Amino acid sequence: MSNSFPRLCKNSVESLRGEYSSATPFPHVVINDICDDRELRSVLDELKQNLEATFKETDLFKVFQTSDLSGFVPATSEISKLINLRDSLYSARTRGLIRRITGCSELSSRVDCSCNIYPCGGQLLCHDDVIGTRCVSFIIYLVDPDDIWESTDGGGLELYDTRRDTGEPEIEPMIVHIPTWNSMMIFEVKAGITFHAVQEVRANNKPRISISGWLHSTTTPENMDASTLTQLKSCNQFKSRKKLKTINFRKTDTLLRKSDLSFLKKWINEEYLKSSSIKSIGNAISSYGSVQLKDFLCPHYALQLNDFLLSESVDQDISTKNIYLSGICDGWECVGPPHKQRYLLLDTTSRSRSEFGILLSKISVNFLQSTPFQNFLSELTGKHSSCQSSRIRKFRPGLDYTVAHNESIGEFVSSTLCFVNNNASEKIAWSSGNYGGFECYVQDSNTEFCSLPEVYDVNSNSSDISSVDASFNTFTIVNMKEGMLRFIKYLSHMASSSRFDICSDFY
Repeated sequence: MSNSFPRLCKNSVESLRGEYSSATPFPHVVINDICDDRELRSVLDELKQNLEATFKETDLFKVFQTSDLSGFVPATSEISKLINLRDSLYSARTRGLIRRITGCSELSSRVDCSCNIYPCGGQLLCHDDVIGTRCVSFIIYLVDPDDIWESTDGGGLELYDTRRDTGEPEIEPMIVHIPTWNSMMIFEVKAGITFHAVQEVRANNKPRISISGWLHSTTTPENMDASTLTQLKSCNQFKSRKKLKTINFRKTDTLLRKSDLSFLKKWINEEYLKSSSIKSIGNAISSYGSVQLKDFLCPHYALQLNDFLLSESVDQDISTKNIYLSGICDGWECVGPPHKQRYLLLDTTSRSRSEFGILLSKISVNFLQSTPFQNFLSELTGKHSSCQSSRIRKFRPGLDYTVAHNESIGEFVSSTLCFVNNNASEKIAWSSGNYGGFECYVQDSNTEFCSLPEVYDVNSNSSDISSVDASFNTFTIVNMKEGMLRFIKYLSHMASSSRFDICSDFY
């Protein structure tokens, strides 16, 4: 393997350097037939038979991953072909070739790679790869050599262009590279430029297997402040908001009047308006910091919403149109940037809204932003509640999500009113987390993004993680503390409907 990887001559290196420098949206190149086919098949066999992969799922990814290959010694006979490939990849010869192709700075001999297996439903969201001294990113594709990968299988490597005005990635990728057996993708890691993602794998029993990792520079890269990691830690998105003082009520205070209750009965399930219920909900929020209220809206509105959801069709045909544009109509607009979020936002003033959109707008504006509802929420939380932000969102299957990022703007109350089509046959899938679309709240006590756990279990009992599965007509209230993170997990293509919600923040 050491003499045959990568299989490049002087002329091919010059050609690849030209392809690399002219590629868009940022310099990159795919090198085909990098190894002897028989040798690489042996590597794939060793990987399948002798390596153990651990399931990992966060807001950013869902994947099976082996331990770092740097920990294996050459004497490991069960994976000798794989170790030979690793050693060839990080050899002085290969590092020199990659430097000639990319024009990157001097590369160290540090080994930093692993085997990644994306099963059906596996994905990796938009990011730029900038951490520490990472200099060149690479992916060696080990997809089934006898079953050609198609675009409809998903799993493509998305490359995003960067907006010149904001320095953030565009909503949709410019190019999607389909995984190809015995090929290698390389690009120099650049902060705020090399935005890429792995599409969700849609194929059943056809995992996307690869060896991926980084070649490291001998020095720290420039412009680290523009990296994805730094942006996720920052709170630039909320700079215009003021940190408001939290005011706690005395136990004798009450804001609910008879007129408030009369108004609320037109909207809320009356069970939640009973004095005993209000007291129980308030105690739960005081003790646990959050509460989930099922069947929240009264039957009049719940039935209307359910009818609209049942009639919604989820278009899973990705071969005939640009799926990134799906659903952008009737007042719905796509918002990003994709390294933080992607979903559809409803313009409540749009004249082109559908009947469903008009109903959601009515619930948001006339009910959730009303004074009686804010008094009701204040009664439950023990804090004055004034709505400062309300968003009607649609998360499309196979496309949309939000990523956990720092919202350190002081304490506030977060509320989410969720709607999905979860008839009897779908409730288990939604509640299991298999569809994604669940909402997660994480108390990041160390205020370090990298300290987040590698797996978010929707059934976790951890005091640091609160997960709320997507379900119909469910209202969630969370006391957001300083440093808490929240996100909506990527909604899988397997979901039976979009996730609709009205997300409101009260200060």
